Amino acid sequence: MISISARAFSGTGSSVLIAGFIIEGTGTEVLLIRGIGPTLTQYGVSGVLASTQLTLFNGASQAIGTNAGWGGGSTLATVFAQYGLFSLPANSRTPR
Repeated sequence: MISISARAFSGTGSSVLIAGFIIEGTGTEVLLIRGIGPTLTQYGVSGVLASTQLTLFNGASQAIGTNAGWGGGSTLATVFAQYGLFSLPANSRTPR
């Protein structure tokens, strides 16, 4: 699989968006997971989240990673271009 995407309404509290996927096997996998907020307005999307946060859970429902501040650095821009994804502006980092 190269790409999977979804667009859904999300918010805070009981309105958080929970998406799931399962990866099986014993090998190492590299994933690019993005939660895009204000940058979507340049594509005509309204009602975007002002600040996004991703939390990754394992099969035992334990949080194994979280991120709320990534920005548009050159490494990410290269990866986004490699897979045909739109880039993020350098100031898209979410301060927390």
